Amino acid sequence: MEYLKSIFDLTKVPSKFFVLFSIISAFILFGENELLEKIQLLKLKVDFGIYVGLVFLLSTGIVLINNVSCVKPTNVYLGNT
Repeated sequence: MEYLKSIFDLTKVPSKFFVLFSIISAFILFGENELLEKIQLLKLKVDFGIYVGLVFLLSTGIVLINNVSCVKPTNVYLGNT
């Protein structure tokens, strides 16, 4: 059981992969149909668009959460306020 848990542990996957998934899925979802047809990805968009959309939402969300969680609040002294 631990073997399966270690396969699906998303905390160990680098954020670079999620950025890559986000960019590629955005290209498939929002790219022009003529360009997608030239590189043979239009059928993928038509057949599996719902799954590509889910990958886009999840990967973009993970990237945004990782970036927001890296920002640490600073204590700025503004004087006598």
